[in-house]
Amino acid sequence: MNPLEDLLRAGLRRWELTLTDAQIDALVGYSAHLLDANARMNLTAVTDPSDFARRHLLDSLCPPALRSIPEGAAIIDVGTGAGFPGIPLAIARPDLRVTLVDARRKKIEFVGEAIAALRITNAEALWGRAEDLAHDPCHRETYDAALARALAALPVLSEYLLPFVRAGGAMLAWKGAAAEVELEAARSAISVLGGGCASALPYAISDEFCRLRIIVIDKIRETPPQYPRPAGKIAKKPLPLPN
Repeated sequence: MNPLEDLLRAGLRRWELTLTDAQIDALVGYSAHLLDANARMNLTAVTDPSDFARRHLLDSLCPPALRSIPEGAAIIDVGTGAGFPGIPLAIARPDLRVTLVDARRKKIEFVGEAIAALRITNAEALWGRAEDLAHDPCHRETYDAALARALAALPVLSEYLLPFVRAGGAMLAWKGAAAEVELEAARSAISVLGGGCASALPYAISDEFCRLRIIVIDKIRETPPQYPRPAGKIAKKPLPLPN
């Protein structure tokens, strides 16, 4: 076994998660594919095998995320970059239907190539801006869950993600030690966008990475049709807007 595979298996054992040898091989193969492509394009700054296993693979497969996504769910990974968390989730959960979205063409092209090379049949790559796709009837409020890692502050992120989620679904955001602070700052925006109950679920990958959270926000009603706004407005004037 290589160091990345060793750390991946050890992390999964720590969480009492079981993957088949074929799934482990696919995760390792995806990592090799990504790190090889990274020599030609900037896909990730994390290239050390141990850091890659922890920061990308295990972080994508953390128990709070896996437990919060129901069986057979259709999910959308917004701002997926090189494919996290969507590709690891598609490999570990073949019951899911995973759409991976990014506005950067070279990254989503790599994701599509990786999906094809690894023969991941339950995932597809889609190039586009979240604020545009969320107004497309093919994507608006059609997903059981919308996900994002390290994309934006929670008031902004909620406006990107919640319009994709059907009532009864949820958005999931990977966050760090300041998750609870972000959540309090975002509660008004969450309500405006049709969100309801929200919680920050802790997990630890190792002693070094131990103050991590998945924020889960339930979608309880439709998002008003004017949201999401154009990207510039979302970033410059996060919800709630002043009266």
